[in-house]
Amino acid sequence: MNLLVVVVNDRDHVQDVVEAMLEINARGLTAINTESLVHLCVREAPIFAGLRQLVTEPETDNRTVFGIVDDASALDELERVLNGVALSLRRPGLGMGFCMPLSAAMLPDETD
Repeated sequence: MNLLVVVVNDRDHVQDVVEAMLEINARGLTAINTESLVHLCVREAPIFAGLRQLVTEPETDNRTVFGIVDDASALDELERVLNGVALSLRRPGLGMGFCMPLSAAMLPDETD
C-alpha cells in the first residue's frame, strides 16, 4: 500500500490529474490548497523579505492531490495516463508526483 501524492502547479490541470488518478484506481482522493515554502517564507517571515528580488519562480495556485494506491508502479501508470492527454509531470511548471510506502492505513470498507 502506498500514498500517491501529486502537486499540481497549474490549476487548469487539477481535473485532468484527478481523472487520471481515478483511472489508475487511487482510493480516498483528497485535494488541498498548497503553496511553495519559498513564497510563504518571503511573504510571512520578515527575515526573508530581502530575498523577494531573488525569487524567480512565479507564485502559483497549487493543489496537492493524494490518495492510496496498491503499489509504487501507480506513479508510472499515472504518467502513462497523463501522457495520453498530452500532460507530463516532467514538464517544468506543471508540478510533481511521488509515491511513499505506507506501513498502515485505516480505509473505509469497500462495498459493492
